[in-house]
Amino acid sequence: MREIVWSDWSDDAFASARASGKPILLLLGASWCRFCRELESSVLREAAVVENVEKFYVPIRVDKDRRPDVNQRYFLGGWPTLAFLTPDGGVITGGSALTDEEVRLLVAKTADWWRANQEQVQDGLDGIVAEQAAADAERRARTADFSPAIVERVAAAILDAFDAKHGGFGTGQKFPHPEIIDFALLYAEKTRNPAFREIAQKSLTEMAAGGLADAAGGGFFRYCATRDWRQPHTEKLLETQAGLLRNFLEGWQLFDRPDFRKVAQKTLSYLEHTLRDPESGAWFGSQAADDEYYGLAEQARADRKPPHVEHTIYAPSLAQTISSLLKAGVVLRDESATKRAIEATRFLTENLYSPGRGVYHYFSDGTRRILGLLVDQIWTARALLHVVQYTGDNSWLEVVDDLIAIIVKKQSATHGGFYDIAEDDSKFGAMKRRSQSLIDNGVMAEVLVRAHCLTARQEYLDLAERTLRAFAADWPQYGYFTAGYARAVELFFHPPVRVVVVGPEGDPRRAALAEAAHRTYIPSKLVLSLDPDKDAALLKRHEFPPARDPVAYVCIARACTGQITDPAALPAVMQTAEKQRESHGPRTKR
Repeated sequence: MREIVWSDWSDDAFASARASGKPILLLLGASWCRFCRELESSVLREAAVVENVEKFYVPIRVDKDRRPDVNQRYFLGGWPTLAFLTPDGGVITGGSALTDEEVRLLVAKTADWWRANQEQVQDGLDGIVAEQAAADAERRARTADFSPAIVERVAAAILDAFDAKHGGFGTGQKFPHPEIIDFALLYAEKTRNPAFREIAQKSLTEMAAGGLADAAGGGFFRYCATRDWRQPHTEKLLETQAGLLRNFLEGWQLFDRPDFRKVAQKTLSYLEHTLRDPESGAWFGSQAADDEYYGLAEQARADRKPPHVEHTIYAPSLAQTISSLLKAGVVLRDESATKRAIEATRFLTENLYSPGRGVYHYFSDGTRRILGLLVDQIWTARALLHVVQYTGDNSWLEVVDDLIAIIVKKQSATHGGFYDIAEDDSKFGAMKRRSQSLIDNGVMAEVLVRAHCLTARQEYLDLAERTLRAFAADWPQYGYFTAGYARAVELFFHPPVRVVVVGPEGDPRRAALAEAAHRTYIPSKLVLSLDPDKDAALLKRHEFPPARDPVAYVCIARACTGQITDPAALPAVMQTAEKQRESHGPRTKR
């Protein structure tokens, strides 16, 4: 049976389209997507369809995980997306969830329609580009109040969207939204608001008990089709595991729920036995859906081949998993989790990071690919800030400094914030227009605030403010989806509790103080360990004396409390500092 010979998204494919004048047939999907596989194995293999594609189109297939920049611009509401493009990459027509007959009709008619209407189509596309440019200019010109009130307004949007009956958000299909649960946990502890305790606790309880969790094999599915967390779509993504692992760990810390601890441990087991690559020490990005397999009990699964695990390692989800495992290592007293996180950090920095150039997006078949995506730089920097805190190895701050410098040089917007792709990338069609994601910029601002706290570099805090200001007028369009941005705003206006432990590396007394700081639950806290010799320059920048007998300082911004030498006394001092942080007014804007 003849099949469509797909090209990658590349200069050569677009050059072929321009030279031949043929439109492009773009198939946008994912390796874990069952509907994508069904489309390719059914109507896209029919002889008449294959023949039409060969004669009249340049077919390009893109994996949305491998090319999130392409997905962001050509996604048409679901996967698979089938888009018909001009030879220059403008969208003619397309859609998702198309019936077989709709696919046949579009393949048969679109090329003819394009040839007969090229000029009108191009005029229309030029008009769309002009409208987008005008909309961008209008957005940049808008001003809005940048203040802590943003946090309260986002909190109100989250409360309004909360499903009190079933947990989660909205009344239709249910996604887990770890970033919103993260905000709810923070806000519950910060404000003592019982409504946000209920949001976090109810959502975690229902996700664990419902269809989102794989009770037999551990881990979580991508989402559920119904409001009551039933009918799961059974693909499992690494980023989902990382986010929910963190949520359940913090839920256990805050609510002292043994069942939350058990869920976290089972998620760790799934990561270890299914998604972890023992050869590299990293985790693969996803496991495919298989409703029949996941409907079986644990013992019955032993006789079945498990769903396919895609052997691709993605920088953002790998970085998120490193952060979550570092937390698990301390919270669960699990040394193996810490060890796995450090092994994965070495893989990430040795295989996906290039000094002076940045982080590549993914690693497959021994090769790293796609350099210059903002999402890769920010999540890697965030993970390395966690590595610094949990291991006491401050050499990783040099990589963080390098990544921030690369982002600032290549992806800064003159009006504030950062673009998703570098300016010097090859561009086709919609790729010519660089995008500024509020969600990604919120993560970037969080990274900058935390990097400021750990490096004492004022320029990072200034950049964080400029980034957050750039989106102060935009967040209302997205409501509760801006929880990550609101968290960064909160972090900027209310500096986090920072524990600085000074003492010789290897001294068990220093390790005991750092461990006590890590195990004390305070949202957003930072822990920095400084050796008086090895970290002399950093110690001087933070303005602490080079103590030989280990001592801990508890700080908010530049105001520090006492010199604590007893690990048992540290949690109480930290809790007092957190209460003072909450009662103090916000940081003054510059």
